[in-house]
Amino acid sequence: MLSRLIALACLATVCAMPLGVRARDVGQFTHAPQHLKDWFNGLKAPKSGTLCCAEADGRRTEFVVRDGTYWVRIDGTWYAIPSDAVVRGSGNPTGEAIVFYYLMWDFESGGQRPVILCFVPNDFS
Repeated sequence: MLSRLIALACLATVCAMPLGVRARDVGQFTHAPQHLKDWFNGLKAPKSGTLCCAEADGRRTEFVVRDGTYWVRIDGTWYAIPSDAVVRGSGNPTGEAIVFYYLMWDFESGGQRPVILCFVPNDFS
């Protein structure tokens, strides 16, 4: 009986963990100069102060602004950027907008959805 309870507790723990969470390294900044990697590694989310991740997790993105809110396209779908995820005044040296996110299983839709950690607009936005 105890072993069955332990097995159920382990299963519940595994099921409660976010599925599909993974870094998004597709080699997009593999050969970036060190100053660019340092910039990526120093970016912090404005609200929490936690690191946005690293250059392996930053993804170039297109964006639009609708009613004062940034929207980015991830895998063909547009997502609103939470205002507390917008990194301003970072001196973005890439010249491109960068989004940091991970994928999490969404039980309602039965698929994965992005959780946006940080968004760095280009210096022209």
